[in-house]
Amino acid sequence: MVSPIQANEPTKARRILDATRELVLEHGIRKVTIADIARQAGVGKGTLYLYWSNKEELLLGLFGRELIAELGRVAKALDAEPDLVRPRRLAPLMIRTAIDRPLPRHLHAGDVDTLRLLAHNGATSEVFARAAPSALAAAVLGVLRRHGLVRTDRPEADQALALHALLIGFLDTRTDARAAFAIASDIDPEEVMADAVGLLLEPARPATEASVHTAAAEVLSTFDQVRANIAEHLASLENAPVDP
Repeated sequence: MVSPIQANEPTKARRILDATRELVLEHGIRKVTIADIARQAGVGKGTLYLYWSNKEELLLGLFGRELIAELGRVAKALDAEPDLVRPRRLAPLMIRTAIDRPLPRHLHAGDVDTLRLLAHNGATSEVFARAAPSALAAAVLGVLRRHGLVRTDRPEADQALALHALLIGFLDTRTDARAAFAIASDIDPEEVMADAVGLLLEPARPATEASVHTAAAEVLSTFDQVRANIAEHLASLENAPVDP
């Protein structure tokens, strides 16, 4: 079985996902119908059902593709510049990547209709939650501690909770129009976030370059596993034929 979420997704499946994305951004997930999507993609409704059994699974496939792409962008940046693994650089990178495109911004902002959709798909919601910036940060915290990029004078669980609260707060500030309006024009939220994460987590003595490179490789492996888990879960929801 080949998943449309994977890099070699069939051409028709990709067109359907692209059409769904455009319509969801324009009208919201509640108003978009299977007929609308098929028309936008230039395929028959029967073709769409070859890949997904219903609208709900198609939407989950779309969200999954967006999360996988989001993680891929973070991984690509980290692979090109391992020093980005330092907490004060990694946290802003993950938040920026999470909100720099409209659909991921809706996902992370807690769109009501999206939350309702995920609430009816507990397993999917759990898998997607692992791709949230705060969840990813907590997942790699042990790696960063082990290689000297995070201070060890506080329990890891305490650090994970504090980091979660910090990143959720900054994510809300960047995606909630009311909170964003309150930010002074001369303040760079990313710089403030970097300083806050640095003060919270980074040790007084910087990690060596060798430790940074080793930690970056392990963090990349963690991100790759999260992407694989999302793709594997979504493949279980799809019919996913291969285009002839």
